Amino acid sequence: MEAQSYSQLELLCRISNASSLQEIADLGFQLLGNPIFISDMSRTMLAYSDADIQDEVWQRTVVHGNLERNALKQSQEVNKVHTISMENRMPVYVDDDEMPYPRLVKVLLEEEHPIGIVVLAGILKPITNDHQNLLELISSFIAFRTSKERYLFTDNSRSVNNFLLKLLDGAVMTAEYVKKRLDILEWRYCRNVYVMMLHVEDERNTSGKNIERLIETLSNIPCCRAFFYNSNILFIYSSKEPVTDWSREEMNLDMLFAKWGVKAGVSRCFYGLEQLHEHYLQAKKSIWLGCRLRRYERFFTYDSLSVFHMLEILSQQLPPRIFCHKKILDLEHFDHPEKTPLLITLQVYLEHTKSLAKTAEILSLHRNTVLYRIKKCKEIMDSNFEDDNDVFSFILSLRILEYERKIQN
Repeated sequence: MEAQSYSQLELLCRISNASSLQEIADLGFQLLGNPIFISDMSRTMLAYSDADIQDEVWQRTVVHGNLERNALKQSQEVNKVHTISMENRMPVYVDDDEMPYPRLVKVLLEEEHPIGIVVLAGILKPITNDHQNLLELISSFIAFRTSKERYLFTDNSRSVNNFLLKLLDGAVMTAEYVKKRLDILEWRYCRNVYVMMLHVEDERNTSGKNIERLIETLSNIPCCRAFFYNSNILFIYSSKEPVTDWSREEMNLDMLFAKWGVKAGVSRCFYGLEQLHEHYLQAKKSIWLGCRLRRYERFFTYDSLSVFHMLEILSQQLPPRIFCHKKILDLEHFDHPEKTPLLITLQVYLEHTKSLAKTAEILSLHRNTVLYRIKKCKEIMDSNFEDDNDVFSFILSLRILEYERKIQN
C-alpha cells in the first residue's frame, strides 16, 4: 500500500508540473487506471488519454469525435449533471444508457462560469470514491493549465477556434468529419479559403488592447476568423470568388491593413479546412520571406514567393548561383564596380511585364531614369528581352541573386 501511495503521489506531482493538457490526460490515465478526456463546453476534444482503449464507444465518441448534434446541444439530463457538478464543486457519478459504462463528470469553472468538462470513463476498472477525489484534484490542475493554454472554453463561437487550433496543429481529419463538426458548431465559410499570418509593422498598434481590437475587427468579417496561434495573429479568410490581386480586388481589407500598418503572408487558395495545417505553413513561410526580402507589397502571397522557398531548400545541397544565367552574372559584374542599381531595376521591370510606368512607381524613380537603366541593361547583356524563355531565365536568376543578398548572406 505504501508503494502504491508513493506512486500516486509521484504521478500527482508530475501532473501538477505538466506542460500541456495532453500530458495531464496521459498521466491521469496512469494514475486512475481509466481514460479521461478534456473538452470545452461544446465538446470539442482538447485532449484525451493516449492509450490503446479498444472500446467502440470510446473510439467513436472521443478519438474520432463523432458526436451527434443533440449530444452537443446537451440534453436535459446532461444539463442536470453539469448543474450538480457546478453546485457541489465535485465530479458527478453517471451511469445511464448513453454509454455502456459509468463515468465521472466534472465541470471546470472560472470565476463561477463553466469553461470546460473533464470526464473519467470507467472502461477498464470500477469507479471508486478514490477516483472521485483524485479526479477533483486533477481537475484543479487542468483549470490552472487552461489559463496557460491557447484554448478558449466558453461558447460555440470560441469552440470553432478550438477546433481550428486542432487542425492547425496537424490533426488528421476527413473532409466529411470537418464539415460535420463545423455544421454542429454552426460556422460557415465560403468556397475559397486562405490562411494569412499577420505582422503589425506600426509600433503604435502593437499594444495588447490594439491587437485585440484588430482581431475583433477581422473576426467580424463574414465567414472569417482571426485569433492568436503560436504568438502570431492568424486570419482565416474565405470568399465566394478566388482572389488574384489582393490590393485591387479586396480594397476594404487592403485599406484596413494600411490603417493598422499590417503586412500579411498569404497561403495558396484551398477549399477544405482539413488542409488547414499545410496552408498555415505556406502563410508562415510567406510572411517570413516577404519581410526578409523587404518587399513593398502589403500581401506576400506564397505563389509569388515560393521560388524563394525552393531556393532555401536547394541551398542546403548546392549554391543556387550555379543556376544563374551568364548574362545576368555579366550584369552583376558591371553593377558592382559601377554601383548602379541595374539588377534591381531590371528585376522589377521584368517582373511587372516590362512596364516602365509601374517600375518607376515601385522604385520611386522618374520614367526617364528607368528607361536609361533598361537601355544600359540591354546593351550590357546584348538582349532585347523579347524571348520569353530568356526572360523566364533572367527573372529566376535575378531572384537567386536577391535571395543571396537578402536571405542567404
